[in-house]
Amino acid sequence: MKSIFTHLSVFRWLLVLALAGCSAPAALPVVQTVVQTVVVVVTVNAPEQPTSASPTETSTGTDVSTATPAPTATPLPQPSPTALSLVNIPIEGGDPNNMFFAHLVFPDYEPAATTSLTFQVLAHNPMSSKKDGEGINSVEFTIQDPDGNQVYDQVEKNAPYCAFSDDGKTCNVFDFAKNNFQWPNNGGQIVSGRYTIRVEALSGSADMNGSAYFLIQVP
Repeated sequence: MKSIFTHLSVFRWLLVLALAGCSAPAALPVVQTVVQTVVVVVTVNAPEQPTSASPTETSTGTDVSTATPAPTATPLPQPSPTALSLVNIPIEGGDPNNMFFAHLVFPDYEPAATTSLTFQVLAHNPMSSKKDGEGINSVEFTIQDPDGNQVYDQVEKNAPYCAFSDDGKTCNVFDFAKNNFQWPNNGGQIVSGRYTIRVEALSGSADMNGSAYFLIQVP
């Protein structure tokens, strides 16, 4: 038995030696696949946008930076209202010892009244008073046409004393057209010509009276 194992051992060593003597198989070449990554840079150009006119250019190509600016319109000064020209006529008459303040006031109808009329009497007694109507009993207005006919009459008991009445503070204006060119109270047609207004102011037993003339010119 020992000889058999001996021969096997020897055989194994011989086999090892034989294998050792053989050149080792060449190593398989390692194939390396090199993947080249190609980076393609694509540049995208945005489409040109239409350029707007620069702040110094208008659509017509005018350079406003050097253009002469348009002059700023200067508002014209508004004319001041023309002060109403008044006729102020002292009313005389009566007993000189009992005279009191009485004036007829109306617009200056020159050359003629064409659209309207208004008359007022300022009166007070005593002369030193500053209150219109103090000590006055009544004021009567009478208007006569160019032929001397009475066309209008009005008696006022309280200030303000107005030929065509009042609103409590100011005198009414008598408008020709709004009254169809007729005098109030059936006084007849208003015609062109020279008219007379008579005024009588009463204070107790004293009176002051006077008159004035004015022209009317109607269409």
